[in-house]
Amino acid sequence: TCIEEKLIYQLKENLQSNPLISIIVPSYSKEKVIMKSIRSIQNQSLRNIEILIVDDCSTDDSNTYYNELLRTDHRIRIVKHMKNMGVWRTRIDGFLYSRGEYIIHFDAGDLYSDNYVLEDAYKVVKKHHLNSIKMTFRLFFNYNNLSYNLIPSNLLKINKTKIIYGSKNIENYNKLIFAGWGNIWTRLTHSDIIFRGLNLLNTQILNLYKNLWEDNWWNILINKVSRNFLVIKRI
Repeated sequence: TCIEEKLIYQLKENLQSNPLISIIVPSYSKEKVIMKSIRSIQNQSLRNIEILIVDDCSTDDSNTYYNELLRTDHRIRIVKHMKNMGVWRTRIDGFLYSRGEYIIHFDAGDLYSDNYVLEDAYKVVKKHHLNSIKMTFRLFFNYNNLSYNLIPSNLLKINKTKIIYGSKNIENYNKLIFAGWGNIWTRLTHSDIIFRGLNLLNTQILNLYKNLWEDNWWNILINKVSRNFLVIKRI
């Protein structure tokens, strides 16, 4: 049961105060997939990270898995809601509790294609002094058979634009997001940019759309305050 509004679990010893990247993992009753997803993050070659799981008052046995994770990795922190708040609020709470220089979302059920995704993305964003970068992805429908993958065609088309500078190009990109699927779990963004973008968020948008298109809106708010970003062919 969820008896606290926000109950944060973490191991105190050896806690990193300034992780390079905070990986925010919203979770609601994902006991069947949460361990495999978190292992995918733990196996990343970039070690200076924090894994912030935001549990939106799960009704399954997720707590058992959280306790196991906390015992084995000091980089993991867990925030719990006392009632189900929805994806918008879960993502925002994850950001508010994060401490990383850069932020990336990673939904329960996601997997990284290999162990160097975060390291490669971080090197690119630092080398080119970018506000953020966006990666491509593959969709799969069975954990036991990852060979049947689909790469969304709209992302491949966007990929040809490479670096996007200036308000006009970013505005066009925002239109492409609504034409396709503006997911945020492939986007690594500086925390200051996210903070500025979320300051544009108003209760009208939050109440009107609730959990509908929250990925798209998150992207658009970030784009409005971004000077530049890069789309890379990294999965």
